[in-house]
Amino acid sequence: MCRPSDTDKAYLGGLIDGEGSIIIRHNHGHGNIRGLSLVIQVALASKPVLDWAKSLYGGQVYTYKDNRNENWKEITHWHICSREALALLLDTQPYMRVKGEEASVAIDFQKTKSSRRSRRLTDEESLKEYSQCGLLKALKRRVECELAT
Repeated sequence: MCRPSDTDKAYLGGLIDGEGSIIIRHNHGHGNIRGLSLVIQVALASKPVLDWAKSLYGGQVYTYKDNRNENWKEITHWHICSREALALLLDTQPYMRVKGEEASVAIDFQKTKSSRRSRRLTDEESLKEYSQCGLLKALKRRVECELAT
């Protein structure tokens, strides 16, 4: 992966602000190890932009066509998770205008996640993860209401 410039970070911050989502979602994992995961996704009609973003931070890029309407374009999605998503948010959050608070919650969520590949979540860890997930959802609702007025 390349080292992003400040201009790259600002561009991606704006891209996430306008066309992206910062999500804490259920991770159904393997066996009994469950919890929540940080995911950032961006959807665009321009695949080269998302391929470039992937070259900087990683993640997965895929394209699909919704066949419900023949006039709709193909849409490309970039998904980036966990530690890669944390690196992206640490670099781009200062440039965000709409989702800056969401990014802060997501950064805190990922930074405080303990490495637990071989054990179950404690009740305290689970409560903290779910409270951060609820806080992120509340911020999304607040921003949607502010943008609607």
